[in-house]
Amino acid sequence: MEEKQYVVFQLGQEEYGVEITSVQEIIRPPVITKVPTTPAHVIGITNLRDNIIPLVDLKKRFDLASTEDNDDTRMIIIKIDNHMMGIKVDKVLEVVEISSDKIKVSDDIYTEIDKEFISGIARLEDRIVILLDLSSVI
Repeated sequence: MEEKQYVVFQLGQEEYGVEITSVQEIIRPPVITKVPTTPAHVIGITNLRDNIIPLVDLKKRFDLASTEDNDDTRMIIIKIDNHMMGIKVDKVLEVVEISSDKIKVSDDIYTEIDKEFISGIARLEDRIVILLDLSSVI
């Protein structure tokens, strides 16, 4: 039984997780430079320690209802296949270890987001965490 660590965060009322090995850092929303003619979910770019990083609003990417930023809003800086990007989330909750026997991979899962973005569903005591396939988000 393999265990992996996940960063768990909220988008609206649902909880999502990404493997911690993909996470570079978690920051407050930075200064954003808008870029013309980008998809609606790409909210712009930022300069983070001399790296120009695209920023994605996950709510827009998943066609979820938008909310105003607040003190809990964060950018999770991720790195996938040598590509860095920031994903905007409502709130970062915690880092958890999840064993493979608690993760369900199935086509009959109902969520508000497309199944192409989901790598599995984790059952943690009294809650469910949707695990994201970050390579499909990029």
